[in-house]
Amino acid sequence: MEEKKQDVREVHNHFEAHSNCQVFNGPISGAIFAMPGSTVHQHVGNAEEEAGETAGDKVEEVKEDGTSGGEETNCHSACFKFPNDFTRERVAAAVKEFYHGSAANLALIEIVLYDHGQLKKRNAHTAFLKALMAWGVIEELTDVKLQKLANGMAAKMRSMPSEGYKGWTDKGCVNDRGLCIDIGKRLGESMRYGRQV
Repeated sequence: MEEKKQDVREVHNHFEAHSNCQVFNGPISGAIFAMPGSTVHQHVGNAEEEAGETAGDKVEEVKEDGTSGGEETNCHSACFKFPNDFTRERVAAAVKEFYHGSAANLALIEIVLYDHGQLKKRNAHTAFLKALMAWGVIEELTDVKLQKLANGMAAKMRSMPSEGYKGWTDKGCVNDRGLCIDIGKRLGESMRYGRQV
């Protein structure tokens, strides 16, 4: 019987002493690398159960790259470009003032946040709702209520133009455009409108 030869490679790592480097000299897969001071949450789910739960979903939303329909690794980072305390406070203020339990209003808040460069995707309703719940901006929802609210947001989104809200000229969007302008003002000067009209 012939013995297999091990692939032995000599590795030379060149870095400055005390440079606080992490060195990995081998194949790496399925790993998460976090920056110092960050918090990482990992959730392991059952793919068969998740597939069964999401098979009949009506939500029309853009899936985040790399997600399988289960829990997000970090729902704030999956949704918001700048998931920090300042963003949370501004979003909480806008939701408190304009949401009023209306899925349509929450869809408009999502549009404004996207048009002001705060969200990664315009139609990621479930990720958006999970981030709001995790931040304590909206109450914790059961899966059924979460799905119902996301479906209501999706229905409102389908009726809205795809361009930035300041460019909405259709007479059917006049009230929604006015509400979006008010929401945008509530976000403040540091979160300026960024979509092309």
